[in-house]
Amino acid sequence: MDSYVRYIGEIAQELWVYSKNCELLSADEDNIYLTHILTEIKKKIRSVLYEVKRNLPSEIYNDLNVLCEMTYKGKAFDDVELNALILKYQYMEIE
Repeated sequence: MDSYVRYIGEIAQELWVYSKNCELLSADEDNIYLTHILTEIKKKIRSVLYEVKRNLPSEIYNDLNVLCEMTYKGKAFDDVELNALILKYQYMEIE
């Protein structure tokens, strides 16, 4: 597997964490903490997406970028989604 493919796994893990935080910390008393955590996760994802954009085909970048935006808008990224994303790209070859 190409060394840059690991970025896909990193994004998948961060999206899972993002989604899980949204699920578990949705109460009003957690709002400030949740906002801080989600901002930090987005920063991590943004930096990894930058590497994806530089080093992987644009179709992969676009796919991941759409997936991130959907998760940020509230679509759950659970274990099933994480595993599906990893399987989708696990054995791909980068040209």
